[in-house]
Amino acid sequence: MNVLEDIKIKILSVPFTSFTLPSLEISLLTGYLKQKGFNVEACYPAYLYADFLGWEDYKYIRDNDYGQKIFSSLLFENRIEFMNEMVEKNRINNLRDKSEKFVLLYISNLSIDKKSIVIFHIYNKQLLASLYFAKEIKRIIGCKVWFTGFHCEGKLGDNLKEIFPFIDETMGINIEEKVISKLTNKDIEISKNLNFLPTPDYTDFYKLYLKIKDNIPAFKKNNVGYQVEYSRGCKWNKCSFCTLNCHSDTFREREIQLMLKDYETIADKYKTTLIYPEHFVMANQWEKWLLNISEFHKYSSNTINLNFKVKDLLCEDSFKVIKKARANILIGTESFSEKYLARLNKGQRVIENIQVLKFAKRWKVPCFHNLMYGLPYENEEMYMESESNIEYIYHLQPPFDIEKFRLTYGSDIYNNFGEYNIDRIYMKIENQCMFPEFIKEKYIPFFYDFDVKNKSMIDERRWVNLVEKWRNSYYKNERNSIPVVEQNLIKSNMGKVFQIIDRRYETQIVYNMSKIEWEVYLYIDNIRTKEEIESMFKFDGVHKIIENFHKNKLVFIEDDLIVALAI
Repeated sequence: MNVLEDIKIKILSVPFTSFTLPSLEISLLTGYLKQKGFNVEACYPAYLYADFLGWEDYKYIRDNDYGQKIFSSLLFENRIEFMNEMVEKNRINNLRDKSEKFVLLYISNLSIDKKSIVIFHIYNKQLLASLYFAKEIKRIIGCKVWFTGFHCEGKLGDNLKEIFPFIDETMGINIEEKVISKLTNKDIEISKNLNFLPTPDYTDFYKLYLKIKDNIPAFKKNNVGYQVEYSRGCKWNKCSFCTLNCHSDTFREREIQLMLKDYETIADKYKTTLIYPEHFVMANQWEKWLLNISEFHKYSSNTINLNFKVKDLLCEDSFKVIKKARANILIGTESFSEKYLARLNKGQRVIENIQVLKFAKRWKVPCFHNLMYGLPYENEEMYMESESNIEYIYHLQPPFDIEKFRLTYGSDIYNNFGEYNIDRIYMKIENQCMFPEFIKEKYIPFFYDFDVKNKSMIDERRWVNLVEKWRNSYYKNERNSIPVVEQNLIKSNMGKVFQIIDRRYETQIVYNMSKIEWEVYLYIDNIRTKEEIESMFKFDGVHKIIENFHKNKLVFIEDDLIVALAI
């Protein structure tokens, strides 16, 4: 008898989850356990549930909080509380009954016994459904139940096991190594890189997808994508607000040849060109292998989307590689206030944000970035600083999104909330109705709301208007159906004529420059210190030149750092 094959392992993805991106984590864990000889199957009751209810009913409860309330009421065996008298109570109660019927029917067809192990991998909207499925599996079958995902790391996992004793094990980070350690009763061995992992195994998802795609409108569009993992974790890992790095405590990379194999295998096996990289930030020495990846994408319509730290793109040569690779970039600018950024502890400066946006514009690299707001310490001074600095860069790509701060367990702001102007933290108000009082008293959630000490926070509408003003300036020609031929702030020279043409504001302004002014301006195309400028241009008038540049918003200055703004 093969002991490994004799233990059936089911990895479950329950409602509510994405229909366009099957779980990378489940696919990696499935492939890894198969590689080690275990009898494992990835199961997707999330999609069967939608098929069972019917798409319209499923969408109805998914797109508001009734889906969460249904699984909460099943888990805690209580009635659904309706705060709004206008809702369709009979419809929702009927869907509650159908949900209960589905779960019981699904469990009866799982083909497992007491020796089996059921692993739930959990994202935010899957916790309540996972708990209900797990409770019923333990009651009906009595097998081991394990939880993995960011809700399950450390103290959070211990808390879940204490409140819900039907959970046997919880693992939050490095789940492949921890699961194999538990299965083999050996010490945990953490690999120094990601080369130990096989290609993500989406086979079980793909079989189900083909079986039910005609019943699910989201699948009918044939818009399912598959992920490959470039790297895991964050090289910086010091941001005060961030716990996105919670599924890995170290930064690990994957070898380029293995990534190429992942692409080739997934494309061939699942008949798709929709393959997306998964990473928080790009790995070290990415310039050396990115062009190999782009060669694979050469004839597909799928652009490579890459996540970068601002600090990794301060050299203009980086953009030459990205342009050649036909890639898009996503960077976390977060703020254009020096004081705001300092409290975020991003390890970057406003002037560096600006330099990267300028290079992206120059090289016509699509650049997605965001503006963060809603931090507990924000104040009028930070808002005014943001507004003032943004006026310099109306010619650069505005944020595609403004992102409201979410307070999460384990972040520096959570751990030291008093230092960030927070008076009190508590479970998010929208989630409080999902848990009975006796649970709320003990439960440690991942997401929180908070009250501030000093009510200095800026109204959301002002942040929205600030970004909208930037967008209106940047896109004004397109909105008027005027072809955009040149940049809104550009260097221009012919022979001995040197000019900066400025179209950022209401009317075009042309600034004439002398040869020495032009040379100074070219020198500060990269961020320079005042000392570097003085060393390069040894004459008294250089300070006056910089002063005039600044007065006309042709340069940006932060402390002793200076950078030219024209494309």
